[in-house]
Amino acid sequence: MLLVLAIVSAVASAAYMVATSTTKVTTDMKLQQDVATLNKAITSYRIGGGSLAGVQYPGAVLAKLKTEASNAREIAAINGSKLDSRFRAVLGTGTGDKVAYWDLQDQVFKITSPDRLPQGATAISEFKLDAATSPAEQTETRTAALKLAQEDKWVWDYNEAYTNRIPIRTPVVASNVPVQGANELVTDQLYTPLLSVAPGTHPLSMFPLDLGITNPNPSGISRLMFSQNNQPWREVTGVTTLLPGQQVTAFAQANNVSEWSDSEPVSGLYNVQRVKLMGQDDVPATMSYLEIGGPMERGSIERPVTRRRLWLQNHADIPEYWENHTTFQMYWTLNGTPPDTDSPARIPGNNTFTRTYPGDDFMPALTDFTGPQFALKYFLDAKNETVVIDSDVVSKTVTAAKLTLPPPLVTPGSRSLSGMEPVTMNLDHSAGNVPAGARIFYRADGQDPGQINGEPGAGALLYNGPFMPDPGLSPVVTIIARTYPPAGRADWFHVSAPTSQRYFLVYGDKNIYAVQNSDRNLYALDATSGASVLVDNTAPFNPRAIALDAQAGFLYYVESASNNWRLGRFDIIQNVHVSLGALNAAPLLYKATAQPQNLVFHNGAVYYLHANSDDLIRVRFNATAITDAARVANVADDALSFVKVGDLAVDSTGWMFFADSAKNYYRFDLNTFSGLKQLGTAERDYDALAMFQAQLFGSDDGSADMRRL
Repeated sequence: MLLVLAIVSAVASAAYMVATSTTKVTTDMKLQQDVATLNKAITSYRIGGGSLAGVQYPGAVLAKLKTEASNAREIAAINGSKLDSRFRAVLGTGTGDKVAYWDLQDQVFKITSPDRLPQGATAISEFKLDAATSPAEQTETRTAALKLAQEDKWVWDYNEAYTNRIPIRTPVVASNVPVQGANELVTDQLYTPLLSVAPGTHPLSMFPLDLGITNPNPSGISRLMFSQNNQPWREVTGVTTLLPGQQVTAFAQANNVSEWSDSEPVSGLYNVQRVKLMGQDDVPATMSYLEIGGPMERGSIERPVTRRRLWLQNHADIPEYWENHTTFQMYWTLNGTPPDTDSPARIPGNNTFTRTYPGDDFMPALTDFTGPQFALKYFLDAKNETVVIDSDVVSKTVTAAKLTLPPPLVTPGSRSLSGMEPVTMNLDHSAGNVPAGARIFYRADGQDPGQINGEPGAGALLYNGPFMPDPGLSPVVTIIARTYPPAGRADWFHVSAPTSQRYFLVYGDKNIYAVQNSDRNLYALDATSGASVLVDNTAPFNPRAIALDAQAGFLYYVESASNNWRLGRFDIIQNVHVSLGALNAAPLLYKATAQPQNLVFHNGAVYYLHANSDDLIRVRFNATAITDAARVANVADDALSFVKVGDLAVDSTGWMFFADSAKNYYRFDLNTFSGLKQLGTAERDYDALAMFQAQLFGSDDGSADMRRL
């Protein structure tokens, strides 16, 4: 009878189940505990004759556990509901790292991670009590292994067909577990311990894995023993922590071997689903000279250098416990050699971090580039191959992002040069992108210095300091300059756009100017050789007389015509003509009545001697038109009348020189409008005169010769 009471007590102890409170444990631990409790309820349910054969869905399982036996009087077990009627399963993956599911084959609830959920299984995120789900009480007829006697005179009827009951009256001696005095007593065998997590392969996120080993037997009759990785047996006192690849074996050890035999052992190997490492970077496809810290010219804008970074892309797949230098390490190369092979070019990353890989910073240098590119390769080396796998080698080609250099600053701007102010060229630092060693090349013949693969063309001159343009070829010089990258850095920079300045060289040997009435050409004459150079052929009309404003670089000329004698101006520097108006037009105070044959520039105005008189006429103007024309002096105080004065010339002190048709040679002070003096008699009737470098030059109207007087 004591044996009967022991069995009934064991059955009764598994009959009342409740849900664990979420306020006491974490979501995942609660799920594990609830699954263990449910599986105990299932065991109790089956001992009481219940069957879950063919039940596919979690809700149907719970509904079965909530039923009562309709034939309760004949069942030798607690035959009421095994679950609170409010108990229900919440379907879905939820917020935890684990889910439960109903294993149809093993007819138990199991726990796994969402990504390891078997195909066709329904995920359960949690179990909870919900009053809204309380159904009406249901009953079912159960076939129990032990029935209270209905036919037999013994306490219960015995059902030979039932095969899933606990083996009884069977001596058990397990070969792979310790035995407490094996003997031939007929004893009842204890239930096998329950493992909170099914053996098998699990995600790395579950490790270190806290494994609960639960005793399904009545309290006080046994203790749980376990061995981890075939180590000596120990008593289960709490959660067992497992690392990937470890094995655990457990069994229930009977306290009284005369009444109970040890359970069969349960064993499980817990492998990990290794994580393949994945690297990532913030290295752009192109990098500029500034971004890699190339040396800049002093005065350029300081710009911070951006260091580049390599890191772990799938950080979320590796728990903090495993994210340390013993698990993996970054390696990279900057010359295209394999980073997964040890070599002098391989650069090791951080190998001291203990929690959360911070990534590795690096800064490409100019020396890393071969031509316009460098080849970055990197990978994450799996040091702990039990849990992680080497990443793939990532290759990235970085190309130089070429910056366009700013044009040089050339001073002075386009203007006349007297010989006292040299031409100066400087690098333009305002944009902040001028590299150290940048160069300026120029040409002074009006041609572009050009660029061929970042270098100047033939004939370009390297700027080394201020200089005076050479007037040897022309009194007008056009200088064109560009900024070029440092030698050997053409891959990083575009040559600048050209910048140009045009100068009128007052000190040049060709600043004697002439016209010949019959065309629209303006000429410059060489004071040494007498050779003429065409300066321009686009005058708006045929010039008769010409005068030079050397400081401004202007040529003034009078129209050769039967009437309407217009005054024109040619900007030698800008190469532009302007017609300022006619010398006989209203409302001028003095209107020309005959062809003006001479012209001279002095103190911002032009002067001419009117034919058949001694009237000296001053003509003033602004940028676009004549503003007045007036007689400022009677050169001979009306004592002489000059029938024809071929031309006028003025020196730097303001003395005006001219010769009349009688070949008399005169001087007159333009500053005081007085002091006419005959200097002598000329050999020829000079139709043109010019003062140049304190010497007077002229030409007569009978030949094309130029003479120095």
